[in-house]
Amino acid sequence: QMGYDGKPHWISVQVIEVDNPVGTDVIAIMLVRSLDEIQAEKLRQEHLLRDALSTAKAASRAKSDFLSRMSHDIRTPLNAIIGMSAIGRLKLQDTERVRDCFEKIDSSSQYLLSLINDILDMSKIETGKVELVKEEFDLKELIDDVNIIVDSQSQERKLQYKTCLTEPLTYYYKGDVLRIKQILLNLLTNSLKFTPEGGSITLEIREESRINGYAFLEFTITDTGIGMSEAFLKRIFLPFEQEEAGKARNKVGSGLGLAIVYNLIQMMNGTITVDSRQGKGTRFQLNIPLEQVLAEAPSVNPDKTELPLQAAGGNGDFPGAKSGTGHNAVRLLLVEDNELNMEIARELLEMYGFVVDMAVNGREALEQYERMPVDYYNAILMDIRMPEMDGLEATRRIRGIKRPDSGRIPIIAMSANAFVEDKALAYGAGISDYLVKPLDIQLLLEKLERFLKPASLDK
Repeated sequence: QMGYDGKPHWISVQVIEVDNPVGTDVIAIMLVRSLDEIQAEKLRQEHLLRDALSTAKAASRAKSDFLSRMSHDIRTPLNAIIGMSAIGRLKLQDTERVRDCFEKIDSSSQYLLSLINDILDMSKIETGKVELVKEEFDLKELIDDVNIIVDSQSQERKLQYKTCLTEPLTYYYKGDVLRIKQILLNLLTNSLKFTPEGGSITLEIREESRINGYAFLEFTITDTGIGMSEAFLKRIFLPFEQEEAGKARNKVGSGLGLAIVYNLIQMMNGTITVDSRQGKGTRFQLNIPLEQVLAEAPSVNPDKTELPLQAAGGNGDFPGAKSGTGHNAVRLLLVEDNELNMEIARELLEMYGFVVDMAVNGREALEQYERMPVDYYNAILMDIRMPEMDGLEATRRIRGIKRPDSGRIPIIAMSANAFVEDKALAYGAGISDYLVKPLDIQLLLEKLERFLKPASLDK
């Protein structure tokens, strides 16, 4: 009904007939009530229901798209693994063909593993379960670790890669070094995928400023790749977004890498910007605040502005690292409850000349360690999830034994638990280092090289 204010209003009219005690006229009482607020709430609820329905439909489409994409991306490397395995069995006499099959199986397995890791990381980010670890780290060691991986891949793809540092920089900062490494490797791997042969990739690092005990480290990654369109740049950090994925070198990718990078940087209170032109290349610039280490530390690179690249592998001086000999005096205790995993790890280690003793759970490992004399084992390779006694409890008990070698023996975790909090629990239990399955034998050799002194290897 039109109101006195000249605007239409929702009203409720109720008419009640009553008896007329004095005549024959009909008497009625009319009750009029404004329903504007009730109707407004009703409309609001209808809007909410429509929005919820629209969101549900969008979520359903996103889920279907996700499952379709993941089905494709998971089946692609699985198809290669199964197919190459079949070819290898049929071509056992053709050594070169079998070797080629193994290389393709390895490449597909690594992609499948990275895809699973991305899915798990994105799931944890979206549910708010990612926890950043703040610890002191060596910047040069971080850069060396990144360079070892990227340099070998860039050489393989015939790309120029260099790292440039702008002084002043110090050795030590406080932050989540594993997540920073993940961010840098995601961005650099993206450049490797989309930069044609003969192109270049540069990683530049400098301190932008220091404020209130924080150093704002600026990382800039520049490539001469295929670049991106302006339209795609608006949605570049959304999950599952890809532009012309077919132009990537391996034509694969989950579309989660940049979304993970963006979310991790946001969690660190940092910023990331991207500048790109199709056919001209891409430039990512990220700024991450890191706590300063108060103690005076020497410069990362006092004489040069370009950090020398480390040779991939790092095993040049490690006896037997390439030949598979020279470890016959190095005895390892391998603790693993899965029979197949045990067989794989033992055979790989024995191929490199190690002497390997085995235990199928933490309790057996503890008893075996206690029975042997001091320094009998050079290192322990410890699974985490095991029956009877898990790897963390076994490690705590070994560290608690009163004998000279209990505190110094390297205990390296080899676990399928890949989350940061799993690693934090392991380090808290006394684990020396942490490797995530599936086993990367070269990485394990590097860890052993770091822990085992040359003197102990040459005994």
